Amino acid sequence: MVFAAVLVAGVLLSVPFLMGSWHLLLAEYAFENHRWDQAQRRYGEFATLRGSPSPRATRQWAYSLMNLRRWQDAETVMLSSISRSAGGTSRVAPEIVLVLGICRYYRGKLDSAESTLGMLADSRTRSMREYFLGRIAETRGLASALPLYESSLRHNPNFFPSAYQAARLQILLHGRVRDAGQLAPFVNRNGASSEAAQNLVNAIELGRPLPPMEFYVVHED
Repeated sequence: MVFAAVLVAGVLLSVPFLMGSWHLLLAEYAFENHRWDQAQRRYGEFATLRGSPSPRATRQWAYSLMNLRRWQDAETVMLSSISRSAGGTSRVAPEIVLVLGICRYYRGKLDSAESTLGMLADSRTRSMREYFLGRIAETRGLASALPLYESSLRHNPNFFPSAYQAARLQILLHGRVRDAGQLAPFVNRNGASSEAAQNLVNAIELGRPLPPMEFYVVHED
């Protein structure tokens, strides 16, 4: 009788573990297939049953929320992954700092986003850092934003938002795209499959002004 009770208790205790593992598998499958709402729900259910996910799973949970433009929820998830030492300090990975800065930018907390992004010195996050600092700088004036977009593009020539914003400001400030050679291969390589890409082609070839555009960028490591 006692043995049976212990066995039943052991099975009951294992249920949250097994259910949590099942939710995690479904979350990762949904994430890999870009099913963002399903992914974020499954990661949340895993966290309810098993506590904090691994750093990788936490980032994927946050990225799923970002793809749904749930910036505050994504920021909350990323903040939950930061652990503090006994002295009250914490060492935060550059990828986490970048995500926090991006979320704060899209939430309209520009001062907080700027100070957060300003902490980054890691070369892997340089292009994204410069791009979002450029977006913030543009709210104060075009001239201070352009060098940041150009710097972002130098660090990642394949990053379309930087190519677009740099060309747009070059035309506004100088009447033409100053470095068409840097932008044209990007467009030719990726094709003008979207309206924004076609606008960029027209800007390079015809000098047409580019309309302001906000790109929703999700960092995924």
